[in-house]
Amino acid sequence: MEYKEELLPAAFKSARSKRERAVELGITPSSTKEELEAIAIARAQAKVISDGGKLSEYIKGQEFYVNSLQSAISADKSELLKSEYKELSIMNSSFDELVDML
Repeated sequence: MEYKEELLPAAFKSARSKRERAVELGITPSSTKEELEAIAIARAQAKVISDGGKLSEYIKGQEFYVNSLQSAISADKSELLKSEYKELSIMNSSFDELVDML
């Protein structure tokens, strides 16, 4: 795979941030479903307090976020960087480049 050098630092920063945030929240590769659910609920409750609204409005998003952090902390570092790079390259590609990626 050919890499755009200008996207690599941002991909690295994103990958590192996800791994650091997982550690901050106590998420590990061996975290159980129940532990992840408790973290997601606590984060959703914090959103209700800070932003208002109902808990049900935030649960799915927080579950997705927490699960993505567990995936990041569990992933091989090289694969995580490639994944983050791919996401950034999609967001920074022209129509023709996106067609070529399909």
